[in-house]
Amino acid sequence: MRENQLTVQNQILSLLKSEELNEKQADHFTAAWLAQKLNYSRNFISQLLNDLIDQRLCVKINTRPVYYFSRERLLHQGYAIPETLSVFTSWQQLNMYKLRKENDVFDRLVGRNGSLSYAIEQAKAAITYPPQGLPMLLTGATGTGKSYLARLMYQYACQQGTLSKDSPFVTINCAEYADNPELFLTHLFGYKKGAYTGADSDRQGFLAAADGGVLFLDEVHALKPECQEKIFLFLDQGIYHMIGDNETWYSSHVRVLMATTENPQEILLKTLLRRIPIHVQLPDLEHRPLSEKRELIVTLFHKEQKKLDCTVLISDLAYHTLESVHYSGNVGELENAVKVSVANAFLRRKAQSLEIHIHDLPAGLTSAITYDLLQCSDQTLHPLHAVVPQICNVSSYEVFNHALLHSFHSYKQRQMSFDSFLAVAYTKLETYADTLIQDRWITPQQEIFRNLSSLILTLSVSHSPRRQLSNNSIKILARYLADAARQRQQEFSLNAEEKESAEAFLQLILQRYPLEARQIRKILDLAVNTLSFTSTLLPTLDLFIFMQYFSRDLQRASIPVVILAHGYAVASGMAEVGNQLLRTQMFDAIDMPADCRFDDVTARLNEYIDSLEGCLELIVLVDMGSLENISDALGTQRTMNIGILSNVSTKLMLDIGSMIMEGTRSLKEILKEARLRSVHHYEILENQQKPNAIVAVCSTGIATAEKVLALFQNSLPASVKVELIPVDYSSLNQGRITSLTAQYHILLIVGTLDASVAGIPFVSVEELIDQKNMDALDQCLKGILSQDQLHVFKRKIIKNFSMENLMNYLTILNPNRILIYVEEILDQIQEKRQCSFSGRTIIGLYLHISCLIERLVIGKAPAQYPDLETFTYSQTDFIRTVQDSFASVCKAYNIVLPVSEIGYLYDYIEQGSVAENPDSVAVRGQPDFFAED
Repeated sequence: MRENQLTVQNQILSLLKSEELNEKQADHFTAAWLAQKLNYSRNFISQLLNDLIDQRLCVKINTRPVYYFSRERLLHQGYAIPETLSVFTSWQQLNMYKLRKENDVFDRLVGRNGSLSYAIEQAKAAITYPPQGLPMLLTGATGTGKSYLARLMYQYACQQGTLSKDSPFVTINCAEYADNPELFLTHLFGYKKGAYTGADSDRQGFLAAADGGVLFLDEVHALKPECQEKIFLFLDQGIYHMIGDNETWYSSHVRVLMATTENPQEILLKTLLRRIPIHVQLPDLEHRPLSEKRELIVTLFHKEQKKLDCTVLISDLAYHTLESVHYSGNVGELENAVKVSVANAFLRRKAQSLEIHIHDLPAGLTSAITYDLLQCSDQTLHPLHAVVPQICNVSSYEVFNHALLHSFHSYKQRQMSFDSFLAVAYTKLETYADTLIQDRWITPQQEIFRNLSSLILTLSVSHSPRRQLSNNSIKILARYLADAARQRQQEFSLNAEEKESAEAFLQLILQRYPLEARQIRKILDLAVNTLSFTSTLLPTLDLFIFMQYFSRDLQRASIPVVILAHGYAVASGMAEVGNQLLRTQMFDAIDMPADCRFDDVTARLNEYIDSLEGCLELIVLVDMGSLENISDALGTQRTMNIGILSNVSTKLMLDIGSMIMEGTRSLKEILKEARLRSVHHYEILENQQKPNAIVAVCSTGIATAEKVLALFQNSLPASVKVELIPVDYSSLNQGRITSLTAQYHILLIVGTLDASVAGIPFVSVEELIDQKNMDALDQCLKGILSQDQLHVFKRKIIKNFSMENLMNYLTILNPNRILIYVEEILDQIQEKRQCSFSGRTIIGLYLHISCLIERLVIGKAPAQYPDLETFTYSQTDFIRTVQDSFASVCKAYNIVLPVSEIGYLYDYIEQGSVAENPDSVAVRGQPDFFAED
């Protein structure tokens, strides 16, 4: 039986190969014609034809009747049909592949009609624009295909005749010149003999080599700014100087392409970016549709299969693992994974077949196997044509509309009720909406369509009081309009039955749902002009289904309520919230933006009232101002009772809505009860978040307090937000503290005299300098400083205090710089001696060592130390420690530290005095830091 089937299949293929594709003789490609020719039943021939489709030996046009063709015959006739495509929806779609066979090399690019469609469109524009194309920048992560796309652009230009077949394609990897910009410029522009040592003859550069062709600058972000400036000059004027010849201008007629993996706004000069009009970003593999990933896997295996001239078989587990893995290196990493898998399997090849199992995959991929993947078999093998489900190039938009019209035809034939038709339509709509929401890669063109669609919907809805749409609904509809607009480039035809159903459906909407039809018409009127819709028939049907779906769970209210409020979308926002909370279609809205006239609002309200056919009662909620007098504009010739209530709020709206839903009160009772419930409550929350503050107070006056705060300000981290407030001691005792505590959260009071303020800690300046009572300081500042910041703060206090005093003593050295060295010296001495100096000792040493360094710098004779010989002999460790600690400063200022000066440092550290040294700061008249100026 199987042998007979194979024989008949071969006969079918022979017949199909012998027939030249001709629409006028289309019946020669049907199952009925083949059955008649071969003398078999039509069902049997159809079964065999579908087997041939699965084997990728045939393709079909899925119309009525279905037409079948030999894939091989189509290829010979010039059709460029991808391996993964076997089903077409129309003759028109099939013919598209014949046109592109001779004219478009981009057909070999996976994603040409999907995630890469915009990139291809821009690439074609850039490479063919006369006279020399447009500079183009390709961005994207490593492995996304930037270099491959650049090469295809060149091939496309050659194929189109824009470039000659022998025109050059020159690639420069700019990363090779990242640390040698001079070499890059030399290679780019060329050089003249004698331009530099070793330049023995003239040599043309890359620009001359690429003349008449394409210059591709890969990894352009690696170029230094001076190189980018030179490229800008060439792009701007088309001329350049060779290195070593600044007199002669040279030109090159070249198309320039660039690529980078970095953000161009951060790494390229603004001037250069302005000269590159076309920027295209290629998507990561993770952001491309799963169908493209599958097609890539099969395409890459086909490439290896052709190279090895054998049949590749792959196991379920191996294929699904390749499909499931995240490739950080994108298509490039996937390509390497396929090559490694084939190379591993090649070692075990059998005659004309090669089997790919899970253990052939790179080790890094198998670590990502999940429990679900383990349900796949590694023993079940498939040829490549059977791995990926048949790819049908039918858009989700087309699938949804075919299904919608098919269901409506069933309703027309009385095979289902209208409610059942809507239920089926909702199911199809949810599937379609999922594809709209889950788009992982949005091209700039799609983004423009979506933004325009969102604006159209927002404007349309804002001018319609009925059927207010939620923000989420607007978002989905915007994506639908953008998708529908995109379909104008890929129009699909309806058969006679579908056209009849579409017209009947439209008439049903116009007759039964006039309000919805009016709102849809407003939307599509704007869409026709803005999005270039060629037909509004299907969008009208689709939008109707969308709007019915959005309000499917909302019940109609017995008394409708319309809200009028000042401000952009204030009323519509309230109506949306009310309808969602009460699960009813009760609240409509009319917004009154700041630039909207009162007459416009009343006209829209009257239009709204006229649309309420058969309605006996209506409630109008207004907020304030002129709207409170809106009853004068409604007139008296009405067939309904209208209640108007002012000062609308969300609570008032929900109260009225709840009473309407209860159905036990009349219109007058509802309004009266709502007014009684509208009671305002108030509460005052005292300011709990007061800014932090530190208060300084000194008995000698406010000037001294300001000095203390300056010391704090210079010592606190810049990121810390705290107010520093100087206060006179007498005013503090006279009640100033009360006003300060009301305004600030006072962390502590610092000064020379304790003001004894209850509840606020006091830290004296002396304690800060001596580093005493530090636990109290830590407690005060722990809320605004970390432990590390506290440590730095306390060190800076001493250093900055020393700085203020040091300004009075140094004459030629910079105090800021010298203190950095002194701080390093003191840190090293304390570390080497394993001790900690008191704050007052550190201050004294800051002053003493700074003055010591200046004396040595100006060449003043060193001080004589009594009994220097004994000191030198007894304190060798101390002398070595100090000399090591002074090493950097001695080198910086080119000085030598005498041992006698080390002796005085020893006395100060060990005994707390250097009084015997006449040049020490300790014996000078040291001014009081806290004295009044």
